[in-house]
Formats: sequence, C-alpha cells, structure tokens
Amino acid sequence: MFQPGLTSLVPQVSDDPQKANGVSRVSQGLATLAGPAMAGTLVAVVSPASVFAVNAFTFVVSGLCLAALRLPHFTPDRTASTLQNLVAGWVEFRSRSWLWSVILIWWVLGVFVWGPITPVGAASVIEAHGKAAFGWVESAFGAGCVLGGLVAIRIKPVRPLYAGGIAMCLFPLVPLAAGLVPSVPVMMLGYGLSGIGWAYWGVQWATAVQTQIPQDKLNRVAAYEIAGSILAVPFGQAVAGPASSLVGVHELLVLGAVISLGCALALLAVRPVRQLALDEQP
Repeated sequence: MFQPGLTSLVPQVSDDPQKANGVSRVSQGLATLAGPAMAGTLVAVVSPASVFAVNAFTFVVSGLCLAALRLPHFTPDRTASTLQNLVAGWVEFRSRSWLWSVILIWWVLGVFVWGPITPVGAASVIEAHGKAAFGWVESAFGAGCVLGGLVAIRIKPVRPLYAGGIAMCLFPLVPLAAGLVPSVPVMMLGYGLSGIGWAYWGVQWATAVQTQIPQDKLNRVAAYEIAGSILAVPFGQAVAGPASSLVGVHELLVLGAVISLGCALALLAVRPVRQLALDEQP
C-alpha cells in the first residue's frame, strides 16, 4: 500500500523527478551502508529483540514525517468503485508495452535472482568468511547505491531505460561474488559496482514511470507495477532452499548471475524499452 503512494508522491514534491529519485536512492544507499554496522553494534550491546524494537520505531518516525508533508490539494473521483479503479489502472498498465515488458523481465529476475540472493547468498558468504564479512559486503552494496544515485542526479539520459539497462549489466556481480566467494575485498568490490548499476537503473525506472503516466492514473498503474515487481521475490525465496539442495548453493548463485545478465540484456533488446524517451508524451 505504501509503494504506489510513494511513486506518485515524488512528482508532487519536486519539479525534477529524476533528481528527486536520485536523492532518494542516495538516502537508501546511506541507510544500507550504515544499517548493518549499526545493527551489529546494537546486537552486541543489547538483545536482538531490542534491535527489532528500534527498527519498528523507525517506521513510526517515517510515517510521522510523511504525515507532516504539505501536498497540493487533490480531490479524488469518488464516483468510481474500487473495481472500476482497478480496471482503469489495468487498461493504462497494459497499454504501455515498455511497462509490462519490464515487469515480465523483473519476474524472471525476482524468481531466479532476487528471491534466492538474500537467504542463499547470505549462507554462502557467512559459511566462507563469517557473519562480519556479510555485513561488510552489504555495506559495500549500499556505498555503491550512493554512488549510483549521485551519478543519476548528474547524468540524465534521453532514453532512461536504455541507459538503465546498460547500468544493470553490473548487477550480476552480486550473485557472482556470492557464488564464487573470493576474498572479502574482492566481494566488496563486486557488491559495490553492482550497487552502482542497481541504483542508477532504479532512478531511471522510477523517473520513466512518474513522467510517462498521467498523474491522475499514476497511483493505479504503480499498484500493478509494484505488485508485478515484488510478488516474484517471495516465490523465489520459497524455492531457493529446495533449489540449492538440488543443484548446490554456489551453483545456484552462479546461475543467478547468468540469468541476471540475461535480464539486463533483455532490457536492451526489447525495442519499446530501449526506445522510450523522456520527451515523449504519456
């Protein structure tokens, strides 16, 4: 429920959605960079339950900050039913081939890469180098996201999804590093470079959605976009355990690297995706 609202919120608070999305990615990257270190310190000082309580409190703070925003007045259409709104959103969603093409690619990425990478990748890194090493590589990914967000603020391509697809070619370095488990510095380099590509793509994708969908339809379309992007991940997590038992942890991660590279190349190969230009009208 939160994500579609966030998507449509950005154009309301910024005249430059790409810069705003870049700032958002930088802040997320900083959180990912500092989060593991803070969590590790707190766990060492207090109990894990207390850390989760602190985590829950941060969501309360976030909600209060969002509630304090002063936004332009918007009068919703109260004549349409929920079903009619869902249908209207679906019509807008399926009418844009670049949009649903990316979601289909993301389903593959979610099931075979994003789903398994957290449980299986963590198990691989921790088994080889210990829990502290996993915290370091996660922080390196966050640092990469900061750099990727800063680059996205400065570099604004005419064809955002094409440029983002090129950047996504760096993302396979995460499952590859987790699968091969080289030295910790090498893993950190792989995670960091991957974070750059991931953040840059994220900014271009968010900007494309926010600028190409009419504002009065954006929430509804974003609901389908977010659902399509996220629903594949828990399915991938569910099958990660049996799949790793069948083919092996390291083999599954290396396969994920190959598949994620294929997804990045698919973004570049699909014509509506690579040819989408920001100066096009919705």
